[in-house]
Amino acid sequence: MTLVGQYRYVLDRFTWELPGGGAAVGMDPLEVAKAELSEETGQRADQWLKIVEGAVSIGTSDEVVPGYAAWDLHDTASHPDPEEDLTLRRLPFREALEMALKGEIAHLIGTALLLGIDARLRRGELPEGLGNLLQRTA
Repeated sequence: MTLVGQYRYVLDRFTWELPGGGAAVGMDPLEVAKAELSEETGQRADQWLKIVEGAVSIGTSDEVVPGYAAWDLHDTASHPDPEEDLTLRRLPFREALEMALKGEIAHLIGTALLLGIDARLRRGELPEGLGNLLQRTA
């Protein structure tokens, strides 16, 4: 699993997050996820699965955010936005899950995504290739 670390001025602290980012209205969320993975980590994936989707702030916004699992990864060159100063950290899935449970991953959609992956893994509901990969790297 690859985490992206960066200083978040709004929170006034360094955070660890799963790769992701915003998109203009009408953009295909999966295409945005693919672009963000490439941009932030320099990876591209052959396989994608939507794990979660939820409203960000249901009382004030209609924004809905999906969370995807990506696997069968290939390294390419990262190309972050010029204003981004990113640190990458590769670690086993279980370690990332523990970070989320301890609040070390600040972005709630990332935490929901990790919990969703874990729940599906425990129930045997992930595609075989992804399930096997997560079991090996747990």
